[in-house]
Formats: sequence, structure tokens, C-alpha cells
Amino acid sequence: ESGAEAKWRIVGDCALRSWNFALAERCMTKARDLSGLLLLYSASGNATGMATLAQMAEDASANNIAFTCYQSLQQNDKCLDLLLRIGRVPEAALFARSHVPARADEVAAKWKSQLIELGKNKAAEAIASPTDYANLFPDFERALTEASSRSGLLAASAYLQFKSGEVDMAVDVAVVPDGDFSTDAAVEEDTAIEIDTDAEPVLAEDANDNVDEGDEFHEAE
Repeated sequence: ESGAEAKWRIVGDCALRSWNFALAERCMTKARDLSGLLLLYSASGNATGMATLAQMAEDASANNIAFTCYQSLQQNDKCLDLLLRIGRVPEAALFARSHVPARADEVAAKWKSQLIELGKNKAAEAIASPTDYANLFPDFERALTEASSRSGLLAASAYLQFKSGEVDMAVDVAVVPDGDFSTDAAVEEDTAIEIDTDAEPVLAEDANDNVDEGDEFHEAE
């Protein structure tokens, strides 16, 4: 069987070189080339294929690929369930805090229980849940609101319409006359950065001498 899978991989590689993506997908599926399928589905924005791959990866215990598929599909609950199922409770708690705040209390309780079972009572006492210690989670209500207002999965082609807070380089480059990127080009005053062209370069050895004693990095003991 492994020999047959290797042959399917070879055919799949040839199909990719020939831009025959349909054949490449079929060959990768036969060869159970999960990494190749992940690349193919990610590049083509194939949500249906990604969902199928997620299940294939879980069946093969390829948890990293399954997690990546679920996250690409914005199925954060499934990401969280996967982390819990494979015993990565601390990671699940952090993921819940940032991506699934509605389940933060649930996962925090599981983390505490796990630590108590391991005899780490002090560490368990240090785990705080948003409900019991609201003062430690000042933006938690906002996180809940934003998480509940998230829309479904958007098409990859909608990226340019929905991106926000980013610089559109195509527009910025278009306003620079004749591709002139020298310091003489017109730049908005509030975004300009003044550079001292006469300053001498600082070598790595000299830079270390200018670090204050209190700014040095110390490893935790």
C-alpha cells in the first residue's frame, strides 16, 4: 500500500507541474498527501476541500493540519475541541481567551482540574476565569460582542473589500510621480520619517555599549 501511495505522489507532482489541479487533487487524496492537499486547498480557496481534509487529518492524527484547516475555515469551536481532545488544555485556554471567549470559563475550569489532578494546587489557584475575576479581563465583554458578531466565512476574493486598518500599497505607489521614491517625493507630513543622513552608522559592538544596565535582558531563574 505504501508503494502505491508513493506512485500516486509521483503522478500528483507531475500533474502539478502540468497545471492539472484536478488530477493533482485526486492523486494527493489517493496518496493521503495531507500537506500537499493543505497547500492546494489554501491556494485555491477551496473551503469544501479544506473541510474534508480536516476530517482526514483528524482520522490520521495529523492534528496540526486539522487545526490549520479548522482555523482557515474560522471554525474556532472545532479548533478548541481538537485541543481539548488531544490534551492540550493550557493551549486551549489561551485559544479560548483570544478566539472563543464564550468558552473561556469552561476551559479555565478544565485547566484547573487538570492541574489539581497533577498535584499542582498552587498553579491551579493562579488560574483566573473571566466570570470570577472580571477585573483581570477589562476587555472581555468587548471580546464577547465581537466574537458573536463575526460573520460567516468570506470568499477569498472579498479580501480587498473587507480589509481594514492596512496601507494599500497600490494606491500609495500610484501617487508617487514617475516612480520617484527619493526623499524629494511628496510625502504626507504626518507620516513622514526624518532620517539623519549625516549620522555615522552604529556597529553592533558600539550598540551594546549604549545599553543601560537596567535595559539588559535577564533570563528567568
